[in-house]
Amino acid sequence: MPDERLFESLFREVTGRPLPASKFENPEPAVVPAARYVGTRCAATCHTREYKRWLGTRHARTWVMLGMAELAAPIRAHFKLEGEPQSSGTCLKCHGTAASVPDTYRADTFHIEEGVSASAATGPGEIRHRRHHEGPEEGESRPG
Repeated sequence: MPDERLFESLFREVTGRPLPASKFENPEPAVVPAARYVGTRCAATCHTREYKRWLGTRHARTWVMLGMAELAAPIRAHFKLEGEPQSSGTCLKCHGTAASVPDTYRADTFHIEEGVSASAATGPGEIRHRRHHEGPEEGESRPG
C-alpha cells in the first residue's frame, strides 16, 4: 500500500468510517506564518526515512485518536467540549499541527488529519521545500 493511502486506511480501520474533511474552530487568535504549511507528504519527498519512521509513531495518529470514542469521551467530559474532539481547537492545539492558522496558510498538500508532524517544531516548510526543488531566489545562495 502506498504511504499516502496508509493514513486513510488506518483511520477507516480504527473508526469504521471514511476520513472526513474537517473544519475546526480556533479558540485563540490566528497565527500568521511567513509561509504555508505543506504537510508530511511534501516533507517525505526528501526525508523518506524520517517520514516512514514518523508514520509508526503516536504523533502520526494523534488526530485519529481524537475520534476514538473510548479515548475521546473522557477528554470531551474533562474539557466540557460541545462538539467532536477532532474539530475542537482546544484539542487540535496539541493533537494537530497548524490548527490555529488560517486556512490560507495551509497548502493543498497539508492535512490537519496527519496529526503532529515535524512542522509543529520547524514551522511551515513551503519556502524550504520550494528552495530545495526550484533553487534559491535571485541574489540568494543555496543553503548547504
